Formats: sequence, C-alpha cells, structure tokens
Amino acid sequence: MANSLAIPKSAVRGDWLRDQTSNPSGLGNVCLDVFDKLSRGDSVWLDNPSSADGVSPCSSTFPYLFVRTGGTAGIPRFARHTWATMAAAVQGLQEILGKEPISSWCCLPVWHVGGWMQVVRAVETGGNVLFGHYLDLTKEDFEFDLTRRVVSLVPTQLHRLLVSSQIYARTKVTVMVIALG
Repeated sequence: MANSLAIPKSAVRGDWLRDQTSNPSGLGNVCLDVFDKLSRGDSVWLDNPSSADGVSPCSSTFPYLFVRTGGTAGIPRFARHTWATMAAAVQGLQEILGKEPISSWCCLPVWHVGGWMQVVRAVETGGNVLFGHYLDLTKEDFEFDLTRRVVSLVPTQLHRLLVSSQIYARTKVTVMVIALG
C-alpha cells in the first residue's frame, strides 16, 4: 500500500537511517514503526512515547499523520498531515537549499513537527538522519562530522548554542535561519 500513499519504499526499509547504533533511545525504530503503520493505511498520532495523553486516532479511510506542534510557545496541539503535504514542504525547502539530498542531525523529538520533518526530508530527497542532542555540539568528544547536514533547532536551543564558547572552540558552524510560515 506504500506506493498508493506516495510513501517511498525507502521509508519503511530505513534507507534514510544513517547510524542507529549511535542512538540508544531508538528514535530510528520509532520512525520505522510510524512508516510501517502509514504504509498499511493506518493513521498515526506522533506523541512522546512516554506520555499518556489519552488521545486516540479518529476513524478515517485515508491515513493521516497527526504531528504535535506548538509546545514551545504554548499548549501543544496536533496538525493533520498526509504524506503529500509533508513532501510539499520538503520540496519548498529544497528550492531554497538546492536539489541535493537533505541529510540532517536530528536533535529535536521526532514526535514534534521539527524533528519529524527532518526524517521526511531525508526520505524524500535520498538523504539520511543522525540522531543526537543539541548540547552534544558543546562536548569535546563529539564524534560526528556535521558538514553538509541540516540541524533544526527551536529558538531557545539556537540561543544557547550561539552564546556557548565551547561550540566555537572546536567547530566551524554556519547558521542559516529560515523563517517559514
């Protein structure tokens, strides 16, 4: 059913997942489970796996992905997407960044729109994803080369990194802020 939903087969195979062994939290597996459900035609609510909101998916003949958004600035709510709406957002970003594959270092929760979209970008463009924590950038033993990787941050994370002297002592960082919507 994945083809009829326009979900690339690479999503379910995990071709976008660069290094799952470095991610003890298993976020790659969380994403693979979501892709598996969507490919079977099931709607999915992305939510923190440890929370119990009591929210259940609505019945629908078409699979939707309900992505949490707005938690930083207010009460979290869910936005309803299809694969096509997410792919359109990726296409718009590619027009800004160029037509190369988009690879990222994901340090946002995948159950929020900012984290989930990094996975969708990789799937749609043939890129890949590494998972980590944004404060890893300040560690002396940070082992990943982030050259040509997109890192999405919320404003608080960006501010903390910009004022951190540790990041500039070891890493050349190019910051491009894109305000969407």
